[in-house]
Amino acid sequence: MNDKNSRHDKKRLLEAKEKAASYQDEELTRRPDESARSGPKDLDHWTDLAGMRIEEAMRAGHFDDLPGAGKPINLARNPFVPDDQQMAQTLLKNNELTPGWIPARKTVLAEIDRIRTALKADVQAIRQARVATDDVVVLAQIEQTWARRQASWRESVQRVNRQIDAVNFQQPSVHLEIFKLIYDDELARAGAPS
Repeated sequence: MNDKNSRHDKKRLLEAKEKAASYQDEELTRRPDESARSGPKDLDHWTDLAGMRIEEAMRAGHFDDLPGAGKPINLARNPFVPDDQQMAQTLLKNNELTPGWIPARKTVLAEIDRIRTALKADVQAIRQARVATDDVVVLAQIEQTWARRQASWRESVQRVNRQIDAVNFQQPSVHLEIFKLIYDDELARAGAPS
């Protein structure tokens, strides 16, 4: 009986091995190889894979018509730009873009010039009007007009000072700060009588 059981056990063991091998073969044909699915396991394999892909792209001509081909690469560093901003500044320059604070700064500086020019013209017009008449009523009207104009100029200076604050907050460096306008100083600069 032992011999019969032994043969029976061997037969069962052999059948189990065959089923396992058959199952393994089915799984391998049904699923791709694990190593192929997960990709390279170490840095050397990734480096080789990247190199192969680049070489394939070169052979296929994907790098033939790149802009700037045949021109030297500009590796010059801008000494006025911090190291952590070099790449961003280079990208902006190469794409002919400017940081947002530069147009805002130009706008504010132009507005300051406009205010100063217009204030100077206003002061000259008031002076000429005062000189041109001796009539007390007309002089009173000129003074009322000047008082209204001063209130308007004061509001303009306050508005541009708010813009100056916004631009100064955006600028990357303190040495680019735009100083706020002081109304009385601007009147004196324009030649207004005190």
